[in-house]
Amino acid sequence: MEKFNSTRSQHQGPNGSTLGSSSSELLDSKKKVAIKIASSLPTSGSSAKIVLAFIQVGDFEGLDKYLSKNEVKKDILNIAIQKACSMSNAEAVRILAQHGADVKVEDQCGTTLLFYAMQAGGDPSVITTLVKYNARYEDYYRDGLYLIHWACQRDHLDLVKLLIAKDLSHLDQADESGRLPIHIAASNGRPAVLKYLIDEAAKQLNPRHVAPAYRNALVDSNSGSQTSDLSISSGDLQKMRVFAAANYLDMQVGLKPFVTSTFI
Repeated sequence: MEKFNSTRSQHQGPNGSTLGSSSSELLDSKKKVAIKIASSLPTSGSSAKIVLAFIQVGDFEGLDKYLSKNEVKKDILNIAIQKACSMSNAEAVRILAQHGADVKVEDQCGTTLLFYAMQAGGDPSVITTLVKYNARYEDYYRDGLYLIHWACQRDHLDLVKLLIAKDLSHLDQADESGRLPIHIAASNGRPAVLKYLIDEAAKQLNPRHVAPAYRNALVDSNSGSQTSDLSISSGDLQKMRVFAAANYLDMQVGLKPFVTSTFI
């Protein structure tokens, strides 16, 4: 019986040449396919055909090099980034944005890139990339949710972090039912997002505005400690802040848990 030779894991062709699938061969094959697609696309203009072909075959290295060496009109880049969003292709979106595509572009119907991405299924990597490059998202509002609420609902922690980093006011943004992001995270069972939101909210509290009820809760948690002022350890102060931040979860209060005076 012929033994299997582990050193010859690749098949050989009739002439003894190796039919390998190395990364360089894969790239070459992608480029060949891209050229074929480019030659068959009905889009006018060779640069538009080539850009769309690179996206279609997923040759992002080729796309990046092509855009680096050739001056491509902005309207072509804008059409391409719309296509990339509708294909849920975050890497293509990133490369096109880097090379000058307008992330705030709208089509003739006023449709934004964020809407294209959402229509394609809402890939969080695409949406996060758009937000990183300052695409329009502030006016996104669908099914009663702003983008921050949508991200909390879907457990997209990286996107939540990015939105909060861009604008702290997102912590206090209410949906049509008056729910804040922290309510959405809690009601949908998103512990990682919930913890992050409480921690971020706690960081914004001015110690002078920590309500007495939360100081009393801290006293109880310290087994009878009589601390009644704010000259306490940083660890205990953080506990008080978290107690206060957790007030977000109390829907019966009837008031916004964070009014302007609670922020530093």
